[in-house]
Amino acid sequence: MKLQKISYDIVDGIAVIAMNYAENINAIDEEMADELIFSLDQAEKDAAVKVIVLKGLPKAFSAGGDIGYFYELIEAGDSVNIDDLNVKVDQIAVAIKKSSKMMIASVSGAAAGAGASLALAADFIVCADNAKFIMAFVNLGLVPDTGGAYLLARQLGEKRAM
Repeated sequence: MKLQKISYDIVDGIAVIAMNYAENINAIDEEMADELIFSLDQAEKDAAVKVIVLKGLPKAFSAGGDIGYFYELIEAGDSVNIDDLNVKVDQIAVAIKKSSKMMIASVSGAAAGAGASLALAADFIVCADNAKFIMAFVNLGLVPDTGGAYLLARQLGEKRAM
């Protein structure tokens, strides 16, 4: 698979999956979701890989799901179906959580919505000074996506998450 929105490199047993779609602040659309699924699968199958690092841009880990894409469809009068993207983003979170490799999320800038949830699925989260976690879907009237409510409570503890 040719990677357009992420990069995938292996150095000394560490697979680095970098979301690199600056023009959309790493918002996850179906193409990026497919690339993340592919890269996580490659790293999982590679016996030389011991650790997987998921990272974003210096200004933003990920803006979450690509809501702008769906807004454009609505404005154009087209039908909107987010089921396929939801399934794919859920697959990414499950792949991160169930990986047999050590999974590290390297977060700088905003980790919003599904982006926050993907970071929370990792075994370890390393944050830059400018890291911000935003459960943005709440402001859109959506149910927490990508396991966000479950993962937040597991990372922080139920009382602190509340």
